[in-house]
Amino acid sequence: MPQDSILSQQPGSYSLKPGDSKVFELEKMPGNDFYSEYAMRNFQEFWTESVEIFFEKPVQLKNTYPELYDAISLLLKQDPAKYG
Repeated sequence: MPQDSILSQQPGSYSLKPGDSKVFELEKMPGNDFYSEYAMRNFQEFWTESVEIFFEKPVQLKNTYPELYDAISLLLKQDPAKYG
């Protein structure tokens, strides 16, 4: 895993690093509408919708935000985009 990944791996655990809200902040900018308005209410709703999108639109998430996709893939130990 790259050092600048949004997840840092500790033995037996995962933690979000500072700056993990990079995608959340990008999505707040005008013209970005990958996430619902509801997801943009707070980081917790954003994270919940990220996991939902990970399973429902994995290829689109991987293409749009590859670092976020990789972090969720590592955390959940799944890679739904490879099935396409």
